[in-house]
Amino acid sequence: MSIQQFNKAKPMLCKLADKPFSDPEFIFENKWDGERILIYVSKDKIELKTRNENKISEKYPELINGLKEAFRGQEAIMDGEIVTFDEKGISSFQKLQNRVGLTKKEDIEIAEKEIPVVLYLFDILYLNGANVGKKSLLERKEILKKVIKENKTIKLTPYEKEKGKEFFKDAQQKGEEGVIAKRIDSQYLENKRMDSWQKIKIVHGQEAVICGYIAGTGSRQSTFGSLILGLYIKESELVYVGKVGTGFTAKVLKELFAKLKSLKTEKSPFGLNAHQRVAGKNPPKLGEEIFWIKPNLVAQIGFQQWTKDKKMRMPRFLGLRDDKKPRECIFEK
Repeated sequence: MSIQQFNKAKPMLCKLADKPFSDPEFIFENKWDGERILIYVSKDKIELKTRNENKISEKYPELINGLKEAFRGQEAIMDGEIVTFDEKGISSFQKLQNRVGLTKKEDIEIAEKEIPVVLYLFDILYLNGANVGKKSLLERKEILKKVIKENKTIKLTPYEKEKGKEFFKDAQQKGEEGVIAKRIDSQYLENKRMDSWQKIKIVHGQEAVICGYIAGTGSRQSTFGSLILGLYIKESELVYVGKVGTGFTAKVLKELFAKLKSLKTEKSPFGLNAHQRVAGKNPPKLGEEIFWIKPNLVAQIGFQQWTKDKKMRMPRFLGLRDDKKPRECIFEK
């Protein structure tokens, strides 16, 4: 396999499961609340890339150093998640946001100490020119064990065989986000969403497309009041799923507002004119003036539950995702 092919990998995706289950044909892993990445290791370089192929190696020097120490091969592509933990020891995407936007070397050096991260590896696609993604999941797990020596920043994702309901209950009691179920004989099918990989959510979370914003008032007069959110139905029609106005720090408000302004457009992603107030079923009337933006940004949203009319109840902004494409934000309920 050439180095050009080596660098064109796409991560495998999960389908949403209805409920927890146990099955001897599956293993069960934690659903980390972090940033999914692919790790490219060659003879002279290590690179971290998000699902959108954004290069983020410079943001996590401790992970690059950890991989140099941990990896026992020549070339590989591995799949994993960058995770940081809150004071309760639970993975926190919101806390990770304090590192995602950093670009200055001095800020990154400070963040290494204040917001330590761990890279959890859970799969390997290629090794020394061979497509090991064609092997079974358990075979790939064994390969990972042989080529990775765990250290402070590089870990192998633990898993439980067969006992999915027990694993789910334990994760629920700990306050984790969810569980991933994977068939033990499954191959790694790049950029595919398959039944062989299923996510079982504990905490309701959703990646949503930011479609616009409502002008701020009071202390937010200089930024925005809330974001207008949408999801795709079968990757084609963008539909309104609610608005979110909480979860923003002063720093996030300022930085996000700058991005929103740069994406302003006269055309609504929902097919309405920007000069009109929102009306109709998609989206329903909100009663405020909407400023539309191009649907380029993806937000991570935590919420209580879906309402009967398919809107998020009590949503809270957790951060932006640069590892997800807008077209990947699909309504799966």
